[in-house]
Amino acid sequence: MNWDITSNGIIGELNFKDQTALAKFVLELAKVSDSLHHHADMNISYNRLRLNIFTHDEQSVTEKDHNLCREIEKLLN
Repeated sequence: MNWDITSNGIIGELNFKDQTALAKFVLELAKVSDSLHHHADMNISYNRLRLNIFTHDEQSVTEKDHNLCREIEKLLN
C-alpha cells in the first residue's frame, strides 16, 4: 500500500471488490486498532476506504501512527 505522509496525517486509500469485503477488513482493522489503543479516521464510500492516521493528542504524526500503518500492512498481506 502507498502511504502519503503529510502534516495532517498518514493517508492511504484502499479499494475492495465490494462493500462486504471492505466491511470485513474494517472489522479486522478495528480489532487491531483497539489492541493498540490507536485508531484511524476512516471514510467509506461503497468499496473504497480512505484512512487518515494521526495522533490527535500530539497534533502530529508519531510513532503510534507508523505502528498502526505497519499493522495495516500485515492485515493486507
